Amino acid sequence: MTHTGVVGTLRHAATSRTSLAVFALLLLMWGGFEARVAPGELFFPLFPAFAVAFFFDTVAYNQLGLRLPWLFYPLGTLFLYVEAVLVGGIVRWVRGRNGASNRPDDT
Repeated sequence: MTHTGVVGTLRHAATSRTSLAVFALLLLMWGGFEARVAPGELFFPLFPAFAVAFFFDTVAYNQLGLRLPWLFYPLGTLFLYVEAVLVGGIVRWVRGRNGASNRPDDT
């Protein structure tokens, strides 16, 4: 079954090379930021994922009573992946709109 539209684009983007490369880059930026070897400006691309992770970590603590100090890190990693998938989907959409059909399919 072929999926078209937004669902198909995001489904393909979830495992595309572009998304995985962006995810690896975001993880390297996070590691460099945590190790204090990277400049603070590298935090800006990480901010959307960390804002969502902080929100869910706060909800878990305040609303659900879960006192899990380690929860932020898995949530941060998860939402960095979601951010990378969205970037991969946007790249795939832009490539399709610009008529880049002669490029090999990004698998």
